[in-house]
Amino acid sequence: MTRSLGRLARLAGAALLAAVAAVVLPAAPAQAATGDFRKDSVWDTGYIGTITVRNDLPWAVTTWRVDLELAAPTTISSAWNATMTRSGTRYVFTPPSWAAPLPARSTTSFSFVAAGRGEPVDCRVDGAACGGTAPTRDVVPPGAPANFRMDFTGPGTVTYSWDAPADADVAGYHVFQNGRLVATTTETSRTTPVPPPMVMLDAVRAFDAAGNLSPLVYRGGPGGDPVPPSVPAQPRINGGGGSAWFQVSWAESTDNVQVAGYEVRLNGTVITSVAGTTAYVPYRGFGTYQVTIRAFDASGNFSGPAWTGIAVDPPPPLPAR
Repeated sequence: MTRSLGRLARLAGAALLAAVAAVVLPAAPAQAATGDFRKDSVWDTGYIGTITVRNDLPWAVTTWRVDLELAAPTTISSAWNATMTRSGTRYVFTPPSWAAPLPARSTTSFSFVAAGRGEPVDCRVDGAACGGTAPTRDVVPPGAPANFRMDFTGPGTVTYSWDAPADADVAGYHVFQNGRLVATTTETSRTTPVPPPMVMLDAVRAFDAAGNLSPLVYRGGPGGDPVPPSVPAQPRINGGGGSAWFQVSWAESTDNVQVAGYEVRLNGTVITSVAGTTAYVPYRGFGTYQVTIRAFDASGNFSGPAWTGIAVDPPPPLPAR
């Protein structure tokens, strides 16, 4: 879905998706589940409003209709990601001509510029009342486990243990040996038979209920490994994630031992570290968003940076009356 607040400028290879990729399923009558309103930006004489339409059906819908009225004397001057018409005091929004069918169990959003501070009243989606505040998604990974260690705890057994991160929503841990997932547990330890003599690279990471993954933490590490991972390729900012976040993604790096994770910075400040090739950076209103991504390995070697970005400009001023 295009995310456009005024002008979305490309910076050094930034890619802003024009549409969410969708598998076209058999057409079905329009029946979007709900519509949610939020204010993305507010100023003295108006605001930018966003409506999210959610399709909870198990099939795609080819069209939807949102109609609403604004508390007088507020009016809407323009809209994007939807076709807007006006019928008396009501505004009607339908998918733009280029929009793909809305996939099953997914959302789409459109925005408008309001002149005045009045909010929508009697908002309807396909005839049903809009649902209020848009749902939020947990996109923040848990912190990494600490103090990963191994102790001989009995005849022929060893126990791997670690300290839980401070995050209250940690759901469990993945345990790896030589790059292979060997266990998933909700405990902060794992007892196994003593492994056979070999070079063993043990790692653990945390995950939360939303499926977000912390970076891998290693026991010992591979020693004097001087080789950093490769630079992440194809960095891009996607339009998904809603008004609170931009989704950032990139191609997987390679390493002579194992990539432990990726550090993500926004305008020079570390925002998060993740295990996979997708992260989210916060939307903070109009301005420039420069994102850099570096891969790191078990020895703490960092790759060179990959970067992408966009600029979000405010809407043009309303024409003089």
